[in-house]
This record gives sequence, structure tokens and C-alpha cells, in this order.
Amino acid sequence: MHVTSDKYSLLSRFINIFFALNATLFYASRLVINGGYWFPLVAAALFLIAEGIMLWPWTDLKSNKVYLTCFITTALGAYFTVASIVYWIQHPT
Repeated sequence: MHVTSDKYSLLSRFINIFFALNATLFYASRLVINGGYWFPLVAAALFLIAEGIMLWPWTDLKSNKVYLTCFITTALGAYFTVASIVYWIQHPT
């Protein structure tokens, strides 16, 4: 049972770091609104979905399917965050 909580706590920390990175790079600088970037919005939605799955009271955290779903959702959110950073570097406004 201790391993289960470690898996989810590491995943939750990763989500929080990437959500903060996403927010400071794109929302605080208003690049999402002015630059027309959609990938940060998709990434934020994916991070919120993964965090919501982990925080939902009826979620069975011992299930590997739930962890795999959260992990894949987080990996997709990280991909969209990195892709938006690459796009931002290649197309400065």
C-alpha cells in the first residue's frame, strides 16, 4: 500500500510542476490569448483530468488501470507543454 501512495504522489508532483510551468510560460505572459496557442490549453485540461481522477473519492488507487490512465494523460499533457515550448522558441512573437 505504501508503494501505491508513492506512485501517485510522484505523479501528482509532476503534474503540479508541469502545470505551474505551463501557467507561468503561457498564461502569465498572455501568449495563449494573444498568440493563439492552443496546446497549453490542451495540456492544462489533460493535467486537470489526471488530477481529478486521482482526487475522485471513488477511484480505486490500487488498480493499475487507473494509474496507467493517469500516467498516459500526464504524459500527453507533458508532450503538449513541451511542444508548445518548442513552437514558442521557433515562432517568437
